[in-house]
Amino acid sequence: MSLKQRVIFFIVILILPLVFIWSFQKKYISYQGSVMGTTFSVKCYSPIWISKVKIINEINSSFSYMNSVFSTWDSDSEISLINKVSSNVIQPTSKPFFRRLKSFCLS
Repeated sequence: MSLKQRVIFFIVILILPLVFIWSFQKKYISYQGSVMGTTFSVKCYSPIWISKVKIINEINSSFSYMNSVFSTWDSDSEISLINKVSSNVIQPTSKPFFRRLKSFCLS
């Protein structure tokens, strides 16, 4: 067996399986913060190719959206705007908020 064949054999038999196994590993992510007057903790396993920063940004984005819709402390939130208008005035809402409201009223 020539040196070139040995190198190829080494790569195919040892390196490729290690890369394959590594690609399926998951990393543990833990993130804590506060929102809407309370604290939260998120613990999860994520594929190794998804960065912790991306997951944290998605979490913060979700909480920011929830805050913009349901916060009674934010005078510009959807729920605050609905609470401000009189009962005979139609207040437009976002589609996700309307779906939640509709499911709540029908149950």
